[in-house]
Amino acid sequence: MIVMNYLHPSLFRWIGSKSHFRASGELLQTRLLPHVHAGLLGKYWDSFNPSPSYLPGSAQLQNLTNGIGAWALILSLAALVVGAAAWALGAHSQNYQHTMVGRRTVLVSAGAALLIGAAPHIVDFFYSTGMQV
Repeated sequence: MIVMNYLHPSLFRWIGSKSHFRASGELLQTRLLPHVHAGLLGKYWDSFNPSPSYLPGSAQLQNLTNGIGAWALILSLAALVVGAAAWALGAHSQNYQHTMVGRRTVLVSAGAALLIGAAPHIVDFFYSTGMQV
C-alpha cells in the first residue's frame, strides 16, 4: 500500500484483522480497539435515546422549527388559493394552459401540505424502523 510508506506502520496493524469471539460471546482479540470490550460498545449503542433536553438551545430550535412549519403551511395555503383561482379562471375562459397550471399548482400545494403535516411521523417511522435493525 503506497499510503503506508508515508505513515507509521503501526497505524495499519488492524487492516485485515478480525475480532474473534468465543461461543459465550466474550471478545478474545481485536486489533482495531484493543482497550475497549465489544460488549461495552453494544450496551451504549442499544440505549440510544435522542432527546432535545440534552443540548442547550433545544427549545429555541423547536420554536424555530414550528415557526418554519407554520410559514410553510401558510405559503402552501396561499398557493392552493392562487392555483384554484387560476384553474377556475382558465376553465371559464376556455384557456387550457391556465387550467393545467392551476390544477398543477393545487396538486403540488396540497402535496406540500401533506408532507409538512406528515414530516414528523415519517421521520419517526424511519427512526423506529432503524432502531429495530
